[in-house]
Amino acid sequence: MAKSENALLVRQRVVRACLDRFDKKPRQYGSVDCVKSTAFVLRKAKVKIPMLKGKTYGSRGKAKALLDETGYACLVECIDALGLERIAPLATLPGDIIALPVPDSDPFGASLFIVHTAGAHRAFGFDPMTSCFEVGLPDLSACLAAWRVPHG
Repeated sequence: MAKSENALLVRQRVVRACLDRFDKKPRQYGSVDCVKSTAFVLRKAKVKIPMLKGKTYGSRGKAKALLDETGYACLVECIDALGLERIAPLATLPGDIIALPVPDSDPFGASLFIVHTAGAHRAFGFDPMTSCFEVGLPDLSACLAAWRVPHG
């Protein structure tokens, strides 16, 4: 039992560190965006992200060019390529990842959010409609995918 409690504490610390890093900051491609917040959480879990290694981008256009360079059609495919286990959104724990839909015109195919509260009852990320960081209640009926991040 102590091991699972310890793992949950690790997850909570990662979530807190991610919030401290990204909360209340406007989206800025390449430093403050859904890919960077997701990468932050994945690196804390020691998950390697080869498609980002040595890559930088500072605009929406450059981010899209980098996505095209990976050969993946959308951010969901990029996360799938990392080999993380896909899970039901209601099975998520703090520090897991969910993908939420974006408008059809969005070239990234999804917006990545970090789970704040188990079952994805609360999550945080960048709202594709407003470009603002938000902590809120995601519409899980529209969730495109959810992944377990192996913390602790």
